[in-house]
Amino acid sequence: MGTHRLKGFTLIELLVAIVVLSIVLTLGVPAFTQFVQTNRMAAGVNDLVATMHAARTEAVKRKTLAGANASVSICASADWNTPAPSCDAAGNFRDGWITFADTNGDIVVDAGEQVLAIHGPVARALVLNTLDINGNPVGQQFFSFGASGFLRAAPAGQPVGNLQFCDDRGDHDAGGGLAAGRFVLISPTGRPQIFRMRADVQNPVLNPIGGC
Repeated sequence: MGTHRLKGFTLIELLVAIVVLSIVLTLGVPAFTQFVQTNRMAAGVNDLVATMHAARTEAVKRKTLAGANASVSICASADWNTPAPSCDAAGNFRDGWITFADTNGDIVVDAGEQVLAIHGPVARALVLNTLDINGNPVGQQFFSFGASGFLRAAPAGQPVGNLQFCDDRGDHDAGGGLAAGRFVLISPTGRPQIFRMRADVQNPVLNPIGGC
Protein backbone atom coordinates (compact mmCIF):
# COMPACT_ATOMS: atom_id res chain seq x y z
CA MET A 1 0.00 0.00 0.00
CA GLY A 2 1.43 3.43 -0.96
CA THR A 3 2.03 6.23 1.51
CA HIS A 4 -0.34 9.23 1.23
CA ARG A 5 1.03 12.61 2.24
CA LEU A 6 -1.33 15.31 3.40
CA LYS A 7 -0.53 18.65 1.81
CA GLY A 8 -1.11 21.89 3.68
CA PHE A 9 0.53 25.02 5.05
CA THR A 10 3.41 24.85 7.40
CA LEU A 11 3.32 27.01 10.50
CA ILE A 12 5.87 29.40 8.97
CA GLU A 13 3.82 29.75 5.76
CA LEU A 14 0.71 30.45 7.80
CA LEU A 15 2.48 33.12 9.85
CA VAL A 16 3.84 34.76 6.69
CA ALA A 17 0.33 34.81 5.19
CA ILE A 18 -1.09 36.42 8.33
CA VAL A 19 1.62 39.10 8.31
CA VAL A 20 1.01 39.88 4.61
CA LEU A 21 -2.75 40.04 5.18
CA SER A 22 -2.35 42.41 8.12
CA ILE A 23 -0.14 44.71 6.03
CA VAL A 24 -2.68 44.72 3.20
CA LEU A 25 -5.52 45.53 5.61
CA THR A 26 -3.49 48.23 7.37
CA LEU A 27 -2.78 49.97 4.08
CA GLY A 28 -6.01 49.25 2.26
CA VAL A 29 -8.79 49.87 4.78
CA PRO A 30 -7.89 53.52 5.58
CA ALA A 31 -7.50 54.28 1.87
CA PHE A 32 -10.87 52.72 1.08
CA THR A 33 -12.51 54.56 3.99
CA GLN A 34 -11.15 57.89 2.75
CA PHE A 35 -12.32 57.03 -0.79
CA VAL A 36 -15.86 56.47 0.52
CA GLN A 37 -15.77 59.69 2.60
CA THR A 38 -14.51 61.77 -0.33
CA ASN A 39 -17.20 60.41 -2.66
CA ARG A 40 -19.88 61.01 -0.04
CA MET A 41 -18.69 64.61 0.34
CA ALA A 42 -18.63 65.18 -3.43
CA ALA A 43 -22.13 63.73 -3.84
CA GLY A 44 -23.67 66.02 -1.21
CA VAL A 45 -21.99 69.16 -2.53
CA ASN A 46 -22.59 68.39 -6.19
CA ASP A 47 -26.27 67.64 -5.65
CA LEU A 48 -26.92 71.00 -3.99
CA VAL A 49 -24.86 72.93 -6.54
CA ALA A 50 -26.64 71.14 -9.42
CA THR A 51 -29.95 72.20 -7.87
CA MET A 52 -28.75 75.83 -7.83
CA HIS A 53 -27.79 75.70 -11.50
CA ALA A 54 -31.15 74.20 -12.43
CA ALA A 55 -33.13 76.75 -10.39
CA ARG A 56 -31.17 79.67 -11.83
CA THR A 57 -31.74 78.43 -15.37
CA GLU A 58 -35.43 77.91 -14.67
CA ALA A 59 -35.81 81.46 -13.32
CA VAL A 60 -34.30 82.94 -16.48
CA LYS A 61 -36.44 80.68 -18.67
CA ARG A 62 -39.62 81.68 -16.83
CA LYS A 63 -38.92 85.37 -17.46
CA THR A 64 -40.77 85.14 -20.77
CA LEU A 65 -43.80 83.71 -18.97
CA ALA A 66 -43.95 85.69 -15.75
CA GLY A 67 -41.87 88.75 -16.50
CA ALA A 68 -40.31 90.28 -13.41
CA ASN A 69 -42.12 87.75 -11.16
CA ALA A 70 -40.08 84.82 -12.39
CA SER A 71 -38.35 84.00 -9.12
CA VAL A 72 -37.39 80.40 -8.44
CA SER A 73 -36.40 79.58 -4.88
CA ILE A 74 -34.71 76.71 -3.07
CA CYS A 75 -35.37 76.26 0.63
CA ALA A 76 -34.54 73.77 3.34
CA SER A 77 -37.42 71.37 3.81
CA ALA A 78 -37.93 68.63 6.37
CA ASP A 79 -41.13 67.41 4.66
CA TRP A 80 -39.70 67.35 1.15
CA ASN A 81 -41.22 63.91 0.47
CA THR A 82 -44.81 64.78 1.37
CA PRO A 83 -47.60 65.58 -1.13
CA ALA A 84 -47.40 69.28 -0.20
CA PRO A 85 -43.80 70.04 0.86
CA SER A 86 -43.03 73.33 2.57
CA CYS A 87 -40.08 75.49 3.53
CA ASP A 88 -38.64 75.04 7.01
CA ALA A 89 -37.66 78.47 8.36
CA ALA A 90 -35.37 76.88 10.95
CA GLY A 91 -34.23 73.99 8.75
CA ASN A 92 -30.90 72.98 7.27
CA PHE A 93 -30.23 71.96 3.69
CA ARG A 94 -28.66 68.74 4.94
CA ASP A 95 -32.17 67.57 5.92
CA GLY A 96 -33.50 68.00 2.39
CA TRP A 97 -34.69 70.81 0.14
CA ILE A 98 -37.27 71.78 -2.45
CA THR A 99 -37.22 74.00 -5.54
CA PHE A 100 -40.37 75.91 -6.42
CA ALA A 101 -41.72 78.74 -8.55
CA ASP A 102 -41.81 81.50 -5.94
CA THR A 103 -44.00 84.01 -7.74
CA ASN A 104 -44.15 86.54 -4.90
CA GLY A 105 -40.62 85.84 -3.66
CA ASP A 106 -41.57 85.22 -0.04
CA ILE A 107 -39.81 81.82 0.38
CA VAL A 108 -43.16 80.20 1.14
CA VAL A 109 -44.87 77.65 -1.11
CA ASP A 110 -48.15 79.46 -1.56
CA ALA A 111 -51.27 78.11 -3.23
CA GLY A 112 -50.72 77.87 -6.96
CA GLU A 113 -46.92 77.94 -6.76
CA GLN A 114 -45.46 74.88 -8.42
CA VAL A 115 -42.92 72.66 -6.68
CA LEU A 116 -40.37 71.96 -9.42
CA ALA A 117 -38.00 69.53 -7.70
CA ILE A 118 -37.38 67.83 -4.38
CA HIS A 119 -34.25 66.38 -2.77
CA GLY A 120 -33.85 64.24 0.33
CA PRO A 121 -31.25 64.55 3.08
CA VAL A 122 -27.55 64.38 2.32
CA ALA A 123 -25.42 61.79 4.13
CA ARG A 124 -25.77 62.17 7.90
CA ALA A 125 -22.00 62.24 8.25
CA LEU A 126 -21.92 65.63 6.52
CA VAL A 127 -22.16 68.87 8.49
CA LEU A 128 -23.28 72.01 6.68
CA ASN A 129 -22.69 75.54 7.97
CA THR A 130 -23.83 78.67 6.14
CA LEU A 131 -23.58 82.45 6.07
CA ASP A 132 -25.59 84.80 3.90
CA ILE A 133 -24.29 86.53 0.82
CA ASN A 134 -22.87 89.34 2.99
CA GLY A 135 -21.08 86.95 5.33
CA ASN A 136 -23.62 87.34 8.14
CA PRO A 137 -25.52 84.66 10.08
CA VAL A 138 -28.45 83.18 8.19
CA GLY A 139 -31.98 83.43 9.52
CA GLN A 140 -33.43 80.96 6.99
CA GLN A 141 -31.50 78.76 4.59
CA PHE A 142 -32.64 79.59 1.07
CA PHE A 143 -31.55 80.65 -2.39
CA SER A 144 -33.82 82.75 -4.56
CA PHE A 145 -33.06 83.54 -8.19
CA GLY A 146 -34.74 86.40 -10.02
CA ALA A 147 -35.57 86.66 -13.72
CA SER A 148 -32.00 87.85 -14.41
CA GLY A 149 -30.55 84.77 -12.73
CA PHE A 150 -29.14 86.91 -9.92
CA LEU A 151 -29.61 86.06 -6.26
CA ARG A 152 -32.32 88.11 -4.61
CA ALA A 153 -33.26 88.94 -1.04
CA ALA A 154 -36.62 88.06 0.48
CA PRO A 155 -38.69 88.99 3.53
CA ALA A 156 -36.84 86.13 5.27
CA GLY A 157 -33.57 88.01 4.80
CA GLN A 158 -30.55 87.64 2.56
CA PRO A 159 -29.96 84.39 0.67
CA VAL A 160 -27.20 81.96 1.56
CA GLY A 161 -23.96 82.94 -0.13
CA ASN A 162 -21.39 80.83 1.73
CA LEU A 163 -21.64 77.10 2.44
CA GLN A 164 -19.12 74.95 4.29
CA PHE A 165 -19.42 71.16 4.09
CA CYS A 166 -17.40 69.14 6.62
CA ASP A 167 -17.28 65.58 7.94
CA ASP A 168 -15.56 63.87 10.84
CA ARG A 169 -12.15 64.28 9.15
CA GLY A 170 -12.27 68.00 9.93
CA ASP A 171 -9.35 70.06 8.63
CA HIS A 172 -7.63 67.22 6.81
CA ASP A 173 -5.45 66.94 3.71
CA ALA A 174 -7.01 64.14 1.69
CA GLY A 175 -3.98 63.98 -0.59
CA GLY A 176 -2.36 66.33 -3.05
CA GLY A 177 -3.55 69.37 -1.13
CA LEU A 178 -7.21 68.37 -1.52
CA ALA A 179 -9.36 69.25 1.50
CA ALA A 180 -11.62 66.76 3.22
CA GLY A 181 -14.35 69.43 3.24
CA ARG A 182 -15.72 71.70 0.55
CA PHE A 183 -16.49 75.43 0.47
CA VAL A 184 -19.10 76.82 -1.91
CA LEU A 185 -19.23 80.53 -2.69
CA ILE A 186 -22.25 81.93 -4.53
CA SER A 187 -21.66 85.22 -6.31
CA PRO A 188 -24.31 87.98 -6.42
CA THR A 189 -24.91 86.95 -10.04
CA GLY A 190 -26.08 83.57 -8.76
CA ARG A 191 -23.14 81.46 -9.91
CA PRO A 192 -21.85 78.92 -7.36
CA GLN A 193 -18.16 78.01 -7.21
CA ILE A 194 -16.84 74.96 -5.37
CA PHE A 195 -13.46 75.22 -3.64
CA ARG A 196 -11.77 71.87 -3.07
CA MET A 197 -8.16 72.69 -2.22
CA ARG A 198 -7.31 72.87 1.48
CA ALA A 199 -5.48 76.18 1.01
CA ASP A 200 -8.76 77.71 -0.21
CA VAL A 201 -11.22 75.91 2.07
CA GLN A 202 -9.27 76.90 5.20
CA ASN A 203 -8.48 80.45 3.99
CA PRO A 204 -10.35 82.91 6.26
CA VAL A 205 -9.98 85.69 3.70
CA LEU A 206 -11.80 83.66 1.04
CA ASN A 207 -14.01 81.66 3.37
CA PRO A 208 -15.71 83.70 6.11
CA ILE A 209 -16.97 80.50 7.75
CA GLY A 210 -13.36 79.57 8.45
CA GLY A 211 -13.24 76.05 7.05
CA CYS A 212 -13.64 72.79 8.90
